[in-house]
Amino acid sequence: GLLVKYGGWLQALLFIRHLLWASKIFIQFLHLDRDRRFFISK
Repeated sequence: GLLVKYGGWLQALLFIRHLLWASKIFIQFLHLDRDRRFFISK
């Protein structure tokens, strides 16, 4: 029914938001790692 479809959309949106959040943290981590190596090599 309609509720099932709505629930599916909600799951999808939450999943996408979680992926974006995780990728943002991952990118920040990569940048920090790169900066650390840059400082060490200097």
